[in-house]
Amino acid sequence: MYRIDPDLRQDYERWMQQIADLPLHPGCVVTADDVMRAHYLLVDRFKSEAQPIGIPGPRDINLLMSALGRQTTGYGGKLKYQSDFEVCATLFYGLIKDHPFHDGNKRTALLTALYHLQRIGRTPKSQQKEFEKLALRTAADELHLYSQYEKHRNKNDAEVLFIAHFLRRNTRELDSSLRLITYRDLDKILRRYGYYLDDPGDNHIHVAKTVTERHGLLLRQRTREKVVLRIGFPRWSAQVPKSVMSSVLDATGLTERNGYDSKTVFEGADPLDALLDKYYGLLKRLRDK
Repeated sequence: MYRIDPDLRQDYERWMQQIADLPLHPGCVVTADDVMRAHYLLVDRFKSEAQPIGIPGPRDINLLMSALGRQTTGYGGKLKYQSDFEVCATLFYGLIKDHPFHDGNKRTALLTALYHLQRIGRTPKSQQKEFEKLALRTAADELHLYSQYEKHRNKNDAEVLFIAHFLRRNTRELDSSLRLITYRDLDKILRRYGYYLDDPGDNHIHVAKTVTERHGLLLRQRTREKVVLRIGFPRWSAQVPKSVMSSVLDATGLTERNGYDSKTVFEGADPLDALLDKYYGLLKRLRDK
């Protein structure tokens, strides 16, 4: 978000302060902050286009929270939506049909869904136009035009179940291959996220971060180094083995489950911003319809 227009970032922060005062839904895969970031990144990216997103921000916060709450709705202690695909589908459907934003609802819903899929380790395998069509048909109540919809027509939440079926059929497991980099490169990457390599010796080095703690009766602050992992270290110019790189990413939380794919980690991009780059053409076409 640091790269967007300062006025838009200020508007985003103002809305987030209001959202923080509302009852939040614990356990959501995608949060209010995720959806708001997706929306404002889209606003910023399209502000110089012929048809920009008109009024940024929610037109109704309660509608936004309602759409988010669909992820964890349930009865008698049992969640209504059981699979990751159903949870992704119901949020996508809610963001489009509840229309919580003044403008850009389909684009926000689709970018959020792509991020949601990445969080559960999936990525589109079909042509992008199929996801464009899905968003348009969902908005127009035309999911019945899909032949596979007939299997779900008489079920409760037929639209959500069909969208979940679509997402399962049209995505694949995310490629988790890791690029080979040097230990010097790894240190630069980790520093973007508050971690670093430190104290090399005895053919090992620490993956660490600086933490702030309060101590004593006066709760005075002090900082200390927290070691999260110890890894093998031959020299700064040596390549990091894939097994070591995987352990580092797990220990620091820079994993696909937390919204980081290889491009995000190795290029330092925001997960949503990276997806916006990748699917810009799709989202631009959706703008015009």
